Amino acid sequence: MDLNHPRICGHTAAVLDIKFCPFNEYVIASASEDATVKVWELPEGGLKDNMDEPVVNLVGHQRRVGIVEWHPTAENLLFSAGFDYMVRQPLATKQTIEREKGGGKVLFEP
Repeated sequence: MDLNHPRICGHTAAVLDIKFCPFNEYVIASASEDATVKVWELPEGGLKDNMDEPVVNLVGHQRRVGIVEWHPTAENLLFSAGFDYMVRQPLATKQTIEREKGGGKVLFEP
C-alpha cells in the first residue's frame, strides 16, 4: 500500500478496535486509547483525502476503550467496553447521528 494513501485519522491516541456496521457498509466505529468512540461514514467512492472529522464523537469512558461492537440485529445500536470496567451504549439514534455530523459529541449512558 502506498504510504500516502488516504486514512482515517481523527483519534488522538492509538486505535484499539474498529467494526463495520452490519447494516451499512460505509459506516464504521472505532475505539481508542483516547477514551472515545468515533463513528465514521466513508464516501461511496472510497477515501480520496484523509478523513479527520467523524460523523459522531462519543465520549463518556474514563479510560481507554478496547472494544466496540454493533448490535447484530438492531440497527444503529453500538456498544463499547473500556478499561474503566464499563460497558456503554451511546445515547445516539439515527436522528442524533444525522444531526451531529461534523464532529459533534454525544454522551454515553452506563
